[in-house]
Order: sequence, then structure tokens, then C-alpha cells
Amino acid sequence: MARPPLPIGTWGNIRTEKLGPNRFCARGRFRDYDGKTRDVEATGTTGPAAVRALKEKLRDRATPNDDEITRDTHVSTLANLWIEEITAEERVAPQTINNYLTSLRTSILSALGNLRIREASVGRLDKFLREVAKDRPSAAKNAKVVLGQMFALAVRRGALSTNPVRETGRLRKPRRTVRALETEHLEGVRSAIRQWQQPPPGKPGPRHTGDLADIVDLMLATGARIGEILAVRWEDADLAAEHPTVTICGT
Repeated sequence: MARPPLPIGTWGNIRTEKLGPNRFCARGRFRDYDGKTRDVEATGTTGPAAVRALKEKLRDRATPNDDEITRDTHVSTLANLWIEEITAEERVAPQTINNYLTSLRTSILSALGNLRIREASVGRLDKFLREVAKDRPSAAKNAKVVLGQMFALAVRRGALSTNPVRETGRLRKPRRTVRALETEHLEGVRSAIRQWQQPPPGKPGPRHTGDLADIVDLMLATGARIGEILAVRWEDADLAAEHPTVTICGT
């Protein structure tokens, strides 16, 4: 009767062999996730050390796949493969992809790019995100989105069983103290704008537009947004009323 095969993801008996002074080799048969059983070996300075090295190697052995994503794939390689995938799918706007690339370039790859996927533990990722959030909360939020999608790809391709980014802590945005301009500051801004709009004597070229001062005054008077102010028409303003009004009805 034929011996039943090893369960997938397990190994059989481990054998050790002395190769020379302070050099031992441990070997074992491992049934990979594609169903094939392969010989795996590791070395160490002693027999037990070689066995420990082999067990660690077997534990971290990755699933073979066609996408070149395994537990030993570097985070930088995973990032490139993920960018290639979302670009090819054409479901993400080019501007969004550029934002992802900026996050990779300025935050993620310099800190995590040389790690292997199996080394990107929840603790390491959480610490990285919190360090970024100290100075740049918005950058940390963007980095978490990018990392979450990258490691989701690793899960889909069988390199990981769970997404470690999901287990990282929430990033809380620190509350900012509300500061309001004092009257003298407002007057200083208005004065500077009007001075800037005056044509420099003897300087060639087009003159500055005279619209900026009116735009700023209307923003200060109404509290409306810049897009709403730029959409105001003459018929939206009632300057003849006892209390002049302006109707915001567009952007």
C-alpha cells in the first residue's frame, strides 16, 4: 500500500549530516502549496542549529505562483507589481496613481522597501505609520491606504494569509488650535494687496489685475469660499438695500 502524501504545507523527518568542522546540514522533504514535494536543506555550525535553520526556512516557505510574489518578495517589488496592476486595470484615475507614487517615493520605500513581505509585521507597519503621523498626519493616512492595497495584492496572490495593515492602529488626526486674524492683521493684508496692485513706475509688462482686492474683501465680508466668490454675478448682489446682501448661488 502506497504511503499517503504529506499534507500541504508540512514536512517529513529531518536528517542531519556533518559536512566538516563546525558545519552541519539538515535536510527534509516539504510538500509545497502546489502539491509538489521538494527537498529543502539548511546549514549551521551544529546539528541542532542546522535543524533550527531548516525549520525556520520551511516555516517561511512561500507559495509558488506566476506573479513572482512570495513571502520573500521585497516590499519595493510588491509596490511595483501593485502599481503595474492598477495601471493596467484602468480603474484608478492617473492623478490618484500619481498620488500613490508620491506616497511610495516620499514615505514608504525609504523606510520599508528593503523589507521582505514576511518581515513587514503588524508591529513594524504600525510603528512606521505612527512615526510618519507625528509630523505629517495626512501623509500617514495616504501611506496606510497604499500599504493596505499593496498587501491585499500579496494576500490575493497567496503570499500571505492575512493583511497586516488591517491590524494596525487607527491614525488620529491631532486637533489644531483655531486661530483667527486680528483686525490689524486683516487691514495689513488688504493694504498689501492694494499696494501690490499699483503699477510699478518704469517697469514694463502687463499690469497687475485690480480684481484681487475685491475678491479678498468679499471673502472676508461673507465667509464664502474662493470658488463661490468667483462665481458671483452683479445680479446676485443687492447693494441698494439698507443692509446690502449677496446671494451665493454657484461655484
